[in-house]
Amino acid sequence: MTAPGLLIAAVRSGSGKTTLALGLMRALARRGMRVGAAKCGPDYIDPAFHKAATGRESLNLDSWTMGEGLIERLAARAASDAKVAEVDRRLANLATEIEALRSGAQQEAEADAQRVRREAAAEMAKIQSHIAEEIAAASKSATLELRRYSADLALELAERKIAARLTPETQDRLVRTFVATMSHAAGAQNN
Repeated sequence: MTAPGLLIAAVRSGSGKTTLALGLMRALARRGMRVGAAKCGPDYIDPAFHKAATGRESLNLDSWTMGEGLIERLAARAASDAKVAEVDRRLANLATEIEALRSGAQQEAEADAQRVRREAAAEMAKIQSHIAEEIAAASKSATLELRRYSADLALELAERKIAARLTPETQDRLVRTFVATMSHAAGAQNN
């Protein structure tokens, strides 16, 4: 039969776990309960205090130097004939685990940031290329339109200049000569 257990824990040393654990162990032992005590972690002083409080041997359960099977067997032995099994434990691994999680999260965040930067740079390159193509097309279109407008403007100015220099009689003579030339050219093609 396994005794009910009690775990005293805190996130750092010096928080009063051992004092609380010893007080509980002594109070339970004075009430006639058989208390099985164990210390988690590499501590070989507190088990001596546990023995003084309970009158029974205390064990050291060190997960850094002992395998899981050994720890389970020792914990079962501590509780074997006890009414209450008490374990004084410092959550030293918690700080290590938190640091590992923080470090992992930081690495993951940096990897995500680098991926986002790469994707943003690729997207920016696509946008810049598209903008450059649009600007080139607009420039070509504007250049063609400007050339057409310039040609139309040049013709209009030339017509005005010529019209200003020609008398109405000269204009009539040019038109008659043009019509005759065209009629002659059309007649030559028909033959």
